[in-house]
Amino acid sequence: MGAPTDEIGRQIAETREHVDENLTILEKRAAANARRVAIIVAAGVAAGLVVGGGAFLIYRHMRKPGMSERLHDMIPDALTDLPETIRTRFKGRPVKVVISSGEDRESVWESIARKVAPAVATTMVGAVTARIVRQRGARESAD
Repeated sequence: MGAPTDEIGRQIAETREHVDENLTILEKRAAANARRVAIIVAAGVAAGLVVGGGAFLIYRHMRKPGMSERLHDMIPDALTDLPETIRTRFKGRPVKVVISSGEDRESVWESIARKVAPAVATTMVGAVTARIVRQRGARESAD
């Protein structure tokens, strides 16, 4: 009875080795196929992005928005959706809209002074510098 059990054990071991070799081969094939599929999918996605980007660029080039569309897009929605009573008051006349906070307001004189002050200061510094240079030149020529 010992011989057939050893024979069966040996056959089982050989079968396991054969199955393990086949599993190893199948795993290698699956890994190679997975890489191949991943490369194909990546190439497809890249090609799709290139074609989609090109189509978008062609669309934008062929259809540029007109001036009125661009101006309408710049105007806030609150102004384009004015109630009818306000629209009838203006009757299509242009409206100037100034958005500011109460802190930003300055008087006319402050605005003028802010704009003129740098020019006045520059002129004064130039005049003082020229006078100092002239006085030094006069002293050096007298010595």
